[in-house]
Formats: sequence, C-alpha cells, structure tokens
Amino acid sequence: EEGESAKTVDRTQLNALLDYCREHKQIIAAVVVHSLSRWSRETYDHFALTHVLRNLGIKLRSATEAIDDTASGELMEGIHAVLAKFENRQRTDRTTGGMRKALESGRWVHRAPLGYLNGGRGNHGQPSLKPNPATADMVRACFEEYGAGFSEREVQSHLAARGFTMPDGKPMSLQTVSK
Repeated sequence: EEGESAKTVDRTQLNALLDYCREHKQIIAAVVVHSLSRWSRETYDHFALTHVLRNLGIKLRSATEAIDDTASGELMEGIHAVLAKFENRQRTDRTTGGMRKALESGRWVHRAPLGYLNGGRGNHGQPSLKPNPATADMVRACFEEYGAGFSEREVQSHLAARGFTMPDGKPMSLQTVSK
C-alpha cells in the first residue's frame, strides 16, 4: 500500500483484499501479514478487520509474530495490536514535539511560504524568517495591490505587467495569488 498508512482502514489495497476475500472465501484459509502493525495500528480497527475475516471463515496470521487460535495465541495477538497502536502514538508524539520545538525557535516545519527562504536542516536552530530575494518583492507587491482593492485576477494581471515571475520564470498563477 504505497503511500497509505495502517493508521486507517480506508486503504485502497486493504479494501481490495477484503473484497477479494469476500469473493473467494471458499478457497482462502488465511490472510498472512508481515506483522500485525502492517494490518492496523488502531486496536479497534485491528479487531474489527479480524472479525470481518473470521465471519468469512478466514484466519489472520503474521509472518513475524506467533499468533494462532489458542488462548495464548489470542493473547499475543491482542498484545501486538496494542503495541502497534502504542508505537504509532509514541512516534506521533515525538514528531509533533519536534515540530513544536522548531516553531518555537522560529523555524518553519514545512516549506516556507512564498517570499521566504527555507532554513533547511543546517541552520542550527536559527530562525529561517528571511525574505527570499527572488520572490519577496513580488509577494509584497501582491499584498499592496490586493490591499488597494484589486481583485485576485487584477492583481495577477498587474504583477505580470510589471514583469514579476516565479523562480521558474512563469507568471504567478491565480491560485498562488489567492494563497
């Protein structure tokens, strides 16, 4: 599932798998996943999806974890499902904490807005709120035009007439003016 996270059940390949299981339930004994964290990272979703399989007469198995239909196998499945959620929440907490710290130190956590330079990883905590010489004047002119009461389309037209272009040499699009 390229680009889709196990944090949600709304995944293209997962839905295709479940549809396939529904259509071929007579010939499928088990769905094998690499690890239960790839099946789902939400405990509720894990058991809901596993219940769907169970109702079709299909077992869930892991290539890397010892789960089966015994009492200890079901216990291990529950533990692995809870650990998958815990590890995902821990990763989220670390990521948002790092982003918060970056913001508090004056760095952008994503791409800097048009008109500013991206600080990058090598700025050692220094604020990256520096104007980008290639676009700052254009953004300033855009705000001035818009503040003077011109529509977005008029602002776009006026900037193009004044020779302002994006770093790639193209005129500012109406969508960029709107942003």
